[in-house]
Amino acid sequence: MASGKGPSSGAGEDVVDGVIIKAGEVVYKGKDHEVSLLEKGLRLVGFSGSEPGVTPVKKSKSVPKSGAASPQTNTFVLHYIVRDKKTKKCRCQSIQLDAKEESSDNWISQIEKMRKEGKPQKLLVIINPIGGTGIARKQFEKVSRPLFDLAGIELVVKVTERAQHAREIAQNFDTSTVDGVIIVGGDGLYMEVLHTLVLKTQEEAGIDVNDPDAKLVPLSVNFGLIPGGETNGTGVFSVHEPGKLIHYCGILLGYGLYPDMMDKIDSLRWMKKARIAYVGLTKLFGKKRVYDLDVEVLRALPQGKNMDIKPVSVFSREADTDNAAAKPGAGWTSLGVKHITAMMAILAHVDMDTEGNNIELDPFTDVFHLSLVSTQSGLDYGKMLHEYSQRKKDTYTHDYVEMVNKIQGLRFRLVDDEKKEGAASDGSSGRRDVSRLLDVDGETMMCTVPNIELRYLTLLPR
Repeated sequence: MASGKGPSSGAGEDVVDGVIIKAGEVVYKGKDHEVSLLEKGLRLVGFSGSEPGVTPVKKSKSVPKSGAASPQTNTFVLHYIVRDKKTKKCRCQSIQLDAKEESSDNWISQIEKMRKEGKPQKLLVIINPIGGTGIARKQFEKVSRPLFDLAGIELVVKVTERAQHAREIAQNFDTSTVDGVIIVGGDGLYMEVLHTLVLKTQEEAGIDVNDPDAKLVPLSVNFGLIPGGETNGTGVFSVHEPGKLIHYCGILLGYGLYPDMMDKIDSLRWMKKARIAYVGLTKLFGKKRVYDLDVEVLRALPQGKNMDIKPVSVFSREADTDNAAAKPGAGWTSLGVKHITAMMAILAHVDMDTEGNNIELDPFTDVFHLSLVSTQSGLDYGKMLHEYSQRKKDTYTHDYVEMVNKIQGLRFRLVDDEKKEGAASDGSSGRRDVSRLLDVDGETMMCTVPNIELRYLTLLPR
């Protein structure tokens, strides 16, 4: 459902939303109001509620389903989406209007015609029924599907039935038959589908995906995400080791303690949510391995300057396919050898200039931030993670946390790449060498060599 500028609450405001397409009078809560349909929304003079945009219109229950106007009420209901300025959450609202001096059909036809211009008519929906807490499918059927039905959007729904099923769906489905792909689940499902579609597109175009400097071909389908997991992404990283693409991911890359914990958490899914607390306690307060990493970052240049690197768009149909990726060595800054227990790169800009002790994490950005943690104390980790969950500035002010903000590339190499006895942080035998474990969007993956390059590629279209 589309959103946009809506009705104002005062009659003296200037029209700033474009040409008036239709104007007239309606009755709202027993009072007459002037109403104007503009290029970017609906202006209802005197309306004191949230502002609806150009959205689906349905008749009220008192009107026949055929759509003919009721001669007694001539009523129609306008459904719209509002976004809370503080929480950023969207919700659906509606207002009931009575058309004056003309049929409500005239308003409905004009609003519907304008709403449908350039909007999706058919979508592929991929659902992971056990994503996160296991309620993704139930939430979709209860909350999301009714909104798609209200908007008159046809859905092709695919529910994953086994491991790697989402990859099969993305690989085999003809995305040219839909206007977009919607993911209902957490980071794992998002990563599977995103990686498969990007990889499929590049292979069809003959692009060498193992080259981090290669120019990528844009996807021909838009992407959407309905959160249904524990974490959810908004952009794209490419993760390479020397001469090989490891994966495309959408929100984070972790190394050290983080993938060590995720590897253990993943093996205890039968514990559901309890596994997170259990692993958190045993790992955070257990013995931790220290990694010596040689780190380089590619800093984002101020907007408007001629950049040696430009984000490579893989989503927009109107993307500049001539954008060059970074030249080898161009713009990279060495941070030296860091002695860390954990490292995390997250696709979000951290705004530390906010008032008070709260920070703003902006995921709708073209940069990511890097945190390097050196402490071995479980209490320090517990405090830091709690502060991060509360979005506190203190997260990044500890002397054992180094934060590098506004970067578009990351390289790190394990200086001492010899497998040592007892490399696993819990000292257990038979576990994978944690020095080669990566946390890619909450999924643990193995690299052949702990020599990794991470690149920001693009934002999802919104």
